[in-house]
Amino acid sequence: MGSQRRLAVLDAGRALAILGVIAVHLSPWFGHLPAWVATISRFGQYGVQAFFVISAITICTTLEEDARRYSSRDTYRRFYVKRFFRIAPLYFVALAAYALIDDGALLMHSRMLLPHGAVDVLANLLFVHEWVPGAINSVVPGGWSIGVEMFFYLLAPALFAGCHTVRGLLVASLLVAFICAAFWYAGPCMHAPACLVQNNAFYYFWPPAQLPCFVVGIWVWRLARAVIAGEERLGPLALCGTVTFGAVCAVLLYLCGVGAGLSHGFAPLLAACVSAALLLLMAGLPKAVLSFPVLAALGQNSYGVYIWNFAGIVVMRAVLKLGVFRDAALTYPLPGYLAALALVTLCAYLGARATARHIEEPMSRLARERWLRPAGGTVRRAQGPVG
Repeated sequence: MGSQRRLAVLDAGRALAILGVIAVHLSPWFGHLPAWVATISRFGQYGVQAFFVISAITICTTLEEDARRYSSRDTYRRFYVKRFFRIAPLYFVALAAYALIDDGALLMHSRMLLPHGAVDVLANLLFVHEWVPGAINSVVPGGWSIGVEMFFYLLAPALFAGCHTVRGLLVASLLVAFICAAFWYAGPCMHAPACLVQNNAFYYFWPPAQLPCFVVGIWVWRLARAVIAGEERLGPLALCGTVTFGAVCAVLLYLCGVGAGLSHGFAPLLAACVSAALLLLMAGLPKAVLSFPVLAALGQNSYGVYIWNFAGIVVMRAVLKLGVFRDAALTYPLPGYLAALALVTLCAYLGARATARHIEEPMSRLARERWLRPAGGTVRRAQGPVG
């Protein structure tokens, strides 16, 4: 897979996803938006499922490339080391930073975090907070998705090993569906006769509701990696099928999710399907569009931007306390909202670049130098495609 092209497509997808996430986090502070703008903003929450799809594609590609060069033991060891040092250092910093930000928010007679205790903090440190109702978002805002991501990392090598063929992937998908359905029954169905899952409630956030999103990403990697890489283009029939599939899933997402709210438990899977269709369509765009500097910058720093977008919202709220900006936002809600979106995105991006330079990049170098060398110093020669 051509890495430059792959990164351009996936980074553009990450950029759109993070803009959607920031939009939905920002919209509650602008109560007079036009209805259509408010609706679009609410759909921004499904940018998280787009991240999950992209993550699965990236992880399977990385595992495949490493499997060609290293032994199985080294491949999986490298995977877990890289993933831990990619996610954990910044997240641990965020644990402390948001505690300080919350203390600062008290000066504005507000709170940034929900009440939580030592057990909730420990759950976040161990990345099991996605299973703890009181810990999913109370220690790091939006931290639930990081917990779900880390849970998927535990399963990813096993899923990858069983998904070298379409038959194996089908079996794995059915197994995941069965396990998630069993958890769903044991969770919401045993507590509510109608098995309803509320939006932004624990049973929406927990892994059994979100894990199918990663499976969708694995299907994209298995069947359409050449399209994502820009090495092939969708033919007319495949293009029509992708557009139709994406449109149908988008309508169902509206009905199930934040549009009509009929069944929020199915919304993550539908959002993942819409994201997959969009990625395939975006792969056909000119490289100059996919590599547009703003998209590239946001996509390449999307994890840090996600972590710090809530801090950017704190800055925005402080600005809105100034009379002239508050009055302007009330008088011109849409321009005010767009200006706030730009401000929060800029603040989050600057925070992401700072922590990338001083935390993420040094920790990644440390991992490469100390823990990513093959055991025994042996590297396989390049072979043909795995599977």
